[in-house]
Amino acid sequence: MKLKYISILLLSLLGLSYTSCSDFLEEDPSSIGTGETYFPTKKGFDGALNACYSMLRTLHQSRQLWMWGTDQFMQTNGYPTYENPGTYTNLDVYSNQSLNSENGNIKSLWENGYIGVDRCNRVIQLSETAELPEAERAVKVAEALSLSVDNN
Repeated sequence: MKLKYISILLLSLLGLSYTSCSDFLEEDPSSIGTGETYFPTKKGFDGALNACYSMLRTLHQSRQLWMWGTDQFMQTNGYPTYENPGTYTNLDVYSNQSLNSENGNIKSLWENGYIGVDRCNRVIQLSETAELPEAERAVKVAEALSLSVDNN
């Protein structure tokens, strides 16, 4: 009895190994979408423009460079003082050794600024193929232009 079940199982496995599932594995990626098909749509173009705005948050979060002016690095209102220097005292020294691209704070600010400008430039390029009314397209391109000016 046991031999009968084992032989049926082996024959079933042997039969399954001869069948092919190539038609089952064929994919049709047309429903997934690509950048060429997504960004010309209104939703895709709005998403690209929103990505430009999201870089403003990143730039705002690097406030140690733009919120604390060079004369405020040594204030006493919760900021570092000469007696109690803070983390960013190297930015108060005007020298080629501290104010260059090797300084992580400066480097990240410029990198994020360039990413923002690049995103705005891409939105401006995408506007040529976007499926939008002309008036709406002009407004959104103007937004991208003004953001790219603010980012650099």
